[in-house]
Amino acid sequence: MRRKVLNLLIAVLGLFIAVAPQTFLQPCVMMEGAACNFLAKTALLIGIIIAVIGIGGVFISDKKSSIIIGLIALVTGVIEALTPIVIGACDMADMACRIKTVPGIYIASIAVIVFALVLIITELLSGRSGEDVR
Repeated sequence: MRRKVLNLLIAVLGLFIAVAPQTFLQPCVMMEGAACNFLAKTALLIGIIIAVIGIGGVFISDKKSSIIIGLIALVTGVIEALTPIVIGACDMADMACRIKTVPGIYIASIAVIVFALVLIITELLSGRSGEDVR
């Protein structure tokens, strides 16, 4: 049961990462072509990938496959956490991307990383191979 809940949380966070920069955590609209808009587009793509990973993990019942799903979610969470650093954002501290978009991406990405680590650790500490962790 815990496996499914953790994977659902990862999927919801993936959807948040995908949708939030496009809607309520949107970067500056007037700055089309700026780094922050590429950041939002990248978040959309990686967020969808994280959501698909989480949804796929709900239907996995094998311990080894669940660990692999957790590792993939962990890596994609780290990649998403690094995108504001790699792609960048506006230079001015009072711009929307610096105030809303980047912190939102960091918080959601760190949450994905934490839930993926919890998933991996609980699977490694669980008993038999096909047993669902309670």
